[in-house]
Amino acid sequence: MAHGDSARGRDALRTLDFHVHLDLFMSPTGEQADIVLPVTGAFEAEGLNIGFEVSQEAQSLVQLRAPLVPPVGEARSDIEVIFDLATRLGLGEHFFGGDVGAGWSFQLAPSGVTLQQLRDDPAGIRLPLETRHRGWYAASTAGSNRVRNWISPAIPPSVPAAPTSTWCSARRPATRSAAARPSGPRSARSDCSPKMTMPKRSRHVSSEL
Repeated sequence: MAHGDSARGRDALRTLDFHVHLDLFMSPTGEQADIVLPVTGAFEAEGLNIGFEVSQEAQSLVQLRAPLVPPVGEARSDIEVIFDLATRLGLGEHFFGGDVGAGWSFQLAPSGVTLQQLRDDPAGIRLPLETRHRGWYAASTAGSNRVRNWISPAIPPSVPAAPTSTWCSARRPATRSAAARPSGPRSARSDCSPKMTMPKRSRHVSSEL
């Protein structure tokens, strides 16, 4: 309901057979739900932050945020609600048996950092990052199902890097008759210069589905 065309969103929500909404407080979207469950705020539940998208130095920080205050009433974190709901629906094997910590450990595994290390160091652990700039990237095509799309230059060496352009400063009147035109082969106009020449680029699209 907070997005554009809220009336359309409201009408779509009203077509649902059953609607459960999780929120910090009652909202116009929550008013459309059959049940509203209270969830904790950012400082009421434990949370894993892998990088803070402010700078490269901030992005290198991995932190397990400890709760600062107890939750209000029966509020729970939204991730706990989702994991428990998945377990009750028989989907626990896809949600680490309902264990949120196991899910976080899975996320952390490539970095070599463990949950216990983060709990022992509340300030967080910094991991070295390497910035690599590249216009496009294409991994090995062996067993790949990703779609690759890039533009590669196809400019012959004889074509200048920058376009050259000049324009005709005058044109013959449209009413000039054929009889008035000079006979014999036409010569180059003195008031015209070469047309614009733009370097050509070829577009290559490769897809593997």
